[in-house]
Amino acid sequence: MKPVSALQKLFFFPFALLAFALILSVQNAPPAPKELSLDAAIKDGTIHADVVSNGKHSGKSVKLSVTNTTNRKLKIIVPAGTAYVPGDDEEQTLIQLEDDFFVLEPRATKNHMIAAFCTEASDMSPSSGGKFKISTSSNKKLNEAIDYMKDKKIDKMSFQDIVWAITDGHSVSSIQPTNPQTKNFRTYLANLTGQKDTWYTSPQRHVIDERRRIVSQTVAVRGQIEFASDGTSVIRQEVVDKDGEVRFKMPNTTPRKSHQVKMTFSVRVRGWEPGEYTLRVLKDDEEIKTYPFLIS
Repeated sequence: MKPVSALQKLFFFPFALLAFALILSVQNAPPAPKELSLDAAIKDGTIHADVVSNGKHSGKSVKLSVTNTTNRKLKIIVPAGTAYVPGDDEEQTLIQLEDDFFVLEPRATKNHMIAAFCTEASDMSPSSGGKFKISTSSNKKLNEAIDYMKDKKIDKMSFQDIVWAITDGHSVSSIQPTNPQTKNFRTYLANLTGQKDTWYTSPQRHVIDERRRIVSQTVAVRGQIEFASDGTSVIRQEVVDKDGEVRFKMPNTTPRKSHQVKMTFSVRVRGWEPGEYTLRVLKDDEEIKTYPFLIS
């Protein structure tokens, strides 16, 4: 064998040191956190957990106070479909729509907030500090919707209205299609719940009254309308109630000539009486299109 020269030894020495350092680093790397579901970790005593309400019915509404009882780092998985059942039957059960997780250092305690949403619009909002029991959703349609939502960018602003469309029969019109995936999901949800995917969107305002009941109110109606224009006729838009009384008028316009003029309709309806309304599109006082909508 040809002897290794001093120059070659000098050249290879740093690489040998680097290889040794890498091997040592791998050998001394801390073990990966042990993964457990929240329910399993509580049941086998790996963690102690208090699951309580912060008084909200949607969004970051569940507070977990958890302690790692082991000498190992833990990754706790909280899966979508986890339900939070209050001790008071008159209060709402909450549901989690997305997977969540948190990491616990050995013997450490931490608080973690979970986004969960009301499944019973007619019940009281959970009381602050009230304890929850962890369960799993048994609502078939809700579980199907949760599966559909995975890995999709569904607008979180609509999460509460998504749940109520399934559990309480609320209209899918409350779900604002702010991106293509949310728009497609709204169509899916309409089919899932046996509803019509309305031409309009009617965002809701939800407030809690003094009895901790949820009061919802439609604040606007928005949508795209289409009609033909000869390029010379005056087009008018007006909203009438079920008795034919005009409640709102848009400024007159004369659109360009087209078989399919597309326009965005928008009206604030906060304070209007719940019920049926119709947007009428008129050409020189002749009704050419109608678009009915409902205010809840």
